[in-house]
Amino acid sequence: MIDDSLLILLAGTHETYLAATRKLNEEGHFAGDRPNPAIKVMKDSQTQLTKLLIELNRSSKKNPIKKEEPQSPIEKFINSKREIR
Repeated sequence: MIDDSLLILLAGTHETYLAATRKLNEEGHFAGDRPNPAIKVMKDSQTQLTKLLIELNRSSKKNPIKKEEPQSPIEKFINSKREIR
């Protein structure tokens, strides 16, 4: 099972990224003669998002989510490896 804390971190970091992006869209990339501080926040959260997504991918490969629903007859037919004549 995927670690809940990883998903919580991912959601929080994504929200930070979106907030910084909104701030940049509203205020522009420069605050006077200097770059807007939201640029650094956006870049840092983007880097963190990438790392968290990589970890999520690793976690899901270690503990794959098992499909619990039974397959329909058509899914069984499509997924079967037998040759039907």
